[in-house]
Parts: sequence; structure tokens; C-alpha cells
Amino acid sequence: MNVKNTFRNRIMKLRTILKIISFLLLIFSTMVILRYPVAWLASDDVFKYEITVTLYQIICSTEVKIIELFLYLLFDLHMVMLDSKFPQAKFGKFFLADVTIAILNYIIISMHYDNVALGYIAKIALEITACMTTFLCGWSLLKVLKNHAMRNVGLSFILLSSNHLVYIIILGIQFGILMLGESNSVTQFLTTKWIVVQWILLMPLLFVSRIVLFRGTMMLKKHRKNKDEIA
Repeated sequence: MNVKNTFRNRIMKLRTILKIISFLLLIFSTMVILRYPVAWLASDDVFKYEITVTLYQIICSTEVKIIELFLYLLFDLHMVMLDSKFPQAKFGKFFLADVTIAILNYIIISMHYDNVALGYIAKIALEITACMTTFLCGWSLLKVLKNHAMRNVGLSFILLSSNHLVYIIILGIQFGILMLGESNSVTQFLTTKWIVVQWILLMPLLFVSRIVLFRGTMMLKKHRKNKDEIA
């Protein structure tokens, strides 16, 4: 009985942690999503108030980016822990791979490249890998687990994979322009038009994926007698 109770308590604790992390991820991802709209407000003379500028500085800070990455990694690692409780699941290996790719992705983004082409190739390669790992994370949950809660979590990772896929296409177009166009400067992609297009294509997918993730974790219920089913 003590062993069973301990097992149940650990699962319940994992569920609680996943709910908290998904909620925090939703908050910090929302801050990332608001980055460009707030940047526009902060640069406009009509809306350029001290509070707007301060908000822009906060959401664009390196600290916010690092916290978001940390929360994402923390969620992945807790999914690995959840997998270890259910021998039939076998989804933990994909989340563990996603941890590695997420860290490498952040490092690649943070680096400065004198060779622009090399930078784009590295980024596209990592995005392709991230697209694959997030898809496998989502697909493994959808395929193995039979409850609505974890299916929502799986769907959120499929949506996140779609976000990576769209970004791969955007990077591919930019790389083609750099290689075939007259200018090889990335500043041509910092115009309002490019930023708005990227925001429209990427941010809704990210936001919806975080909402679905949060909804999925909030649907997690108490542990059932059947250990093979995560409810």
C-alpha cells in the first residue's frame, strides 16, 4: 500500500508541476509574442510613454528569453520523468532529444556570424531538427496515450512543430534572397514589412500551441487504478 501511495503521490506531484510550468510558459511566450507590437508602440510618438518603453525593454531582455528557454526545458524534462513512470509510453526519448536541440538552437541564435551564409545554414539545420523532435514528441503522445489531456499536450507540440516548419520556409526564402540577390546584408530583413509578415506567420501558431498545452495540463486528473493510462 505504501509503495502504491508513493507512486500515486509522485504522479500527482508531476501533474501539478506540469500545470505550473505550462502556465508560466504561456505567460512568457505571450511576452515574446507582444515583443514586436510593443516595439512599434514604443517607437511611435503618439504611444511613446515611459511605461511602454519600459515594457519593451523588459520583454526584449535576454533574461526573459533565458527564462522562457528554462521553462521549456523544464517541461520537457518533467515529461521524461513522466515517461519513466509508464513503461509502455516510450515518449521520453523524444523529449530528451528536444532538450538538446532547444539548447543548441538558443546557442546558434545567440552567436554572431561573420559569414552570413554559414549562420543561415546552421540555423536552418537546427530548425529542421527542432521541427522533427517537436513533431515526434507530439506524435508519440497522440499515438500512445488515450486520454484527452495528454492528447492536447501532444497536439501543442505538433503545432509547435508547424511553427518551426514555417520558420524554416522563411529562413529558406531569406537565404535564397541573400545568395541570389544583389545584397548579402541581413538588414534588408529588418524592415517593417518583413517583421510584420514573420509575426503574422509565426506568433499565432506559437500562442495557440501554448494555450493548447496549458489546456491539456489543466485537464490532467487524479491517477487511476490502471497504471498504463495517464489521465
